[in-house]
Amino acid sequence: MLYYHLHELSMPEFLAMRDDIELPTVSLENVCADHATLVDSIKQAIPSPLKSFTDYLAFGAYLFFAERTDTFLIRIRQLINVIVDYDLPEDRTIGVSTQAKLKKLLYVLSTSVPFTPNIAKLATQVETSRVRLLEMLDMLEKAQLILHLHSASKGTSLLNKPQKIYLHNTSLIMALAEGAPNVGNLRETFLFTHLDGAGHHVTYPKAGDFLVDGITTIEVGGKSKTKSQIQFVPDAYLALDAAEYGSPGKIPLRLFGFLY
Repeated sequence: MLYYHLHELSMPEFLAMRDDIELPTVSLENVCADHATLVDSIKQAIPSPLKSFTDYLAFGAYLFFAERTDTFLIRIRQLINVIVDYDLPEDRTIGVSTQAKLKKLLYVLSTSVPFTPNIAKLATQVETSRVRLLEMLDMLEKAQLILHLHSASKGTSLLNKPQKIYLHNTSLIMALAEGAPNVGNLRETFLFTHLDGAGHHVTYPKAGDFLVDGITTIEVGGKSKTKSQIQFVPDAYLALDAAEYGSPGKIPLRLFGFLY
């Protein structure tokens, strides 16, 4: 049997399908070195790049928007139910109680700040044991509902907790957080999803939010974010939400959506 790993829609795919706008993908190197040119070229093709970016965060990851955007979040919740209630039990032996805890775990992650897990506390919240919680996190990662961010210096075995946990895309956050998503969580999830989708190896750095391919450090924030946390880090950049234009070392976050 042939399997193909299909990532969520990227920004170019979303724009092509919704607006019939064709834009090329770009490399990470190009985003970091020539983001001013990219901003101008995208602005020529898209009337309101920031509005399109906001739309993508809300409902751009899955093709459900091609049917009706007003029922999009309902369709995502139904998709989650199908995965947890039907797909996972076919692969592993899990009962109704575990299914309910998996959904509760997803909700906790959706409403949190970028989630640095305290496994013992999280297990208490979900009403399960530490070992069972790690198994549940592994299930959700393999089901492509969450992403684990590990330290480069530690292994990725089941018993090694991740440094941070994210939902697999921003549309999942919007569907599960019920209108109250954490902005920082949306920003970091968007960047992590697109770096991962483009095939980059992403780990947790000593400074900043993401270390890409062991070389490039990226810190995520709003347009007023400063480089204080990464000022002494080589090859480090800020990815800024709501910034229409960048400046040296500061890149509009939406440009990373064009990596694949």
